[in-house]
Amino acid sequence: MSEYQYYEFQTVERRLTENEMQELRAHSTRARITPTSFINEYHFGSFRGKPNEWMEKYFDEFLYLANWGSRELQLALPAKLIPAQTARCYCSSQPVSVREKSGKLIFTFLLNEEPTENGLKEREIFRPFCKSAANWFRETFEVYILAG
Repeated sequence: MSEYQYYEFQTVERRLTENEMQELRAHSTRARITPTSFINEYHFGSFRGKPNEWMEKYFDEFLYLANWGSRELQLALPAKLIPAQTARCYCSSQPVSVREKSGKLIFTFLLNEEPTENGLKEREIFRPFCKSAANWFRETFEVYILAG
């Protein structure tokens, strides 16, 4: 089975500046970079960026998947929407964690599953994971989001 990794970053609240897009371009010459996203796929080689730092500095959403079963979803919200201590109460164990940085609460959802005998189909392995993470997030923090 060949290696496959998918990285996608998105902004929600703002657009990347030209200078920021140039900073991101320094990490990959093949990535699709727009004022609202950075997307790259790897079939060999490695990603040279730092997802946690990029979430703190540039982006609001991050998706990662690998065909060997690793999956990660990060979502950032303005820290003023949900008290950090409240968020930590709900995120005290795997697969969900939260950190506060740069005026954001950044929620990280992790899942590692072994590939099946037939392998995991590239982007298809991420859909159920994203759906369950989004449902957990909505159900857990809906009252805070609606009040904000």
